[in-house]
Amino acid sequence: MKSKYSVSSALLLLIPLLFLWGCSNPSSRSKITPTINITQARQTVEARLTQVAATPLASTAPAASPTLTAPPAVQTPVPTSQTSSIPPTPTTAPPANGPTATVNAQPTVDAACDRAAPGYPSIDATIDDDTEIAPGKTFTKIWRLSNEGSCTWSKDYAAVWFSGEKLGEALSVPLGRVVQPGESVEISVDMVGPTTAGTYQSNWKMRNTGGVLFGIGPNGDSPFWVRIIVVQTDTNTPTPTPTFTPTITTTPEPSAEPTAESTLIPTLTPTLSPPIHVSGSVTLLPGEAIDLDTAQKNTGQGDDLTYQENQGYHLLTPTAGAMLGVYGTVPPTLEACQSAGMSTAPIAAESFTTGFYLCYRTSEGLLGWLQLIGFSSDDYSIRFDFLTWAAP
Repeated sequence: MKSKYSVSSALLLLIPLLFLWGCSNPSSRSKITPTINITQARQTVEARLTQVAATPLASTAPAASPTLTAPPAVQTPVPTSQTSSIPPTPTTAPPANGPTATVNAQPTVDAACDRAAPGYPSIDATIDDDTEIAPGKTFTKIWRLSNEGSCTWSKDYAAVWFSGEKLGEALSVPLGRVVQPGESVEISVDMVGPTTAGTYQSNWKMRNTGGVLFGIGPNGDSPFWVRIIVVQTDTNTPTPTPTFTPTITTTPEPSAEPTAESTLIPTLTPTLSPPIHVSGSVTLLPGEAIDLDTAQKNTGQGDDLTYQENQGYHLLTPTAGAMLGVYGTVPPTLEACQSAGMSTAPIAAESFTTGFYLCYRTSEGLLGWLQLIGFSSDDYSIRFDFLTWAAP
C-alpha cells in the first residue's frame, strides 16, 4: 500500500511538474507564439503601413522638396540672372552701338571725308574780290584750297560752277592730280568778263567722284566764289562836256540860258530815276514764289522768283523770263541795274551775306533790286526787301 501510495503520490507530484515544464519549455512556447505573433504582427504591420502611408508623404515631400526645389532654386536664379543680365547687355549694346556707330559713323565719315578750307595765305591766288575787269576781257581765276578732310582727292575730283554768273564756258575743271589730306591745291579756271558794266559773282563748289558737292565754311557746304566789277573803258571819259557849259554860262547874255540849262539838269534826274512802281518786304519759305511786278506771293502766274531747296541748298530762281544778278553791298541805282549783268541762273541764299544787294529784271521788263535781310536755319525761310522801278 505504501508503494502504491508513493507511486500515486509521485505521479500526482509529477503531473504539475510536467505541466510547469511544458509551460516553461521553449519549444512548446514557440508553437503557441506563432499564432499570437501573426495576429500581433498583422496588427503591427497594418499600424506601420498606416504610419508609412502618412509618414512617407510627409517625409517624402520635404525630401523631394529640397531635392526638387533646390535645383530650381539654384538653377532659376543662376540662369535667370545670367539670362537677364547677359541678353540685356548684348540686346542693349548692339542697338546702342549698332545704330549709333552706323548713323554717327556715316555722317561723320561723310562730313570729315570731303571738306575743303581756304589755303594759305589766302584762298584767292589771283583776282581778289571786286577786281575791276574790262568788258569782254579774259582772265584766269585761281583758287587755293586745302584738303581738310580724311579722304584723298583723286584726279577725278573737280571744281564745278554752282550758282551766280557763269563767266565763261568752263563749268567744271578736274583737279588733274591727287591731293592728300592736309595738302593744298591751286585750281585754275579761265573766265571772261561780261560786256556790260556791273558787279558779277560766280559761285563754285568741289565735287567728288560720287557727284556729291562740298565746299568750305563751318559745315563744309559753303561755296567759294569770284567777284569782279566790269568797268567801262576809258572811251567814256569825255564827261568833261559839262565843264564846258559853265564856261559858256559866264557870258552875260547866255547867263540866263545856263540858268535854264541848270534847271534842265535837275529835270533830267527824275527822268533817269523813274518813280517806284512797287516796293516792300517779303518772307519766303521753300516752295513759295513772288511776283515782283505786283508784290504778291504765290500767284501762280507771272511769278518772277521762286524759292526752292535743291540738294540741301536754297535757291532764288528767276522764272517767266525774269533775270537776276549779283550787285554788291551798296544800294544800286537804276543806271547800275541797267548795266549790271543778269541771267536766269539761280543764286543760292547761302552764297551771299546779309545786306547784300541783287539787281533784277521782272517778267514785264521792269528793273529793281532786292536786299537780303535774313535767312533762318530753322525753317530755311528767307526775308528780303525789294524795290521795282516804274517804266521810264
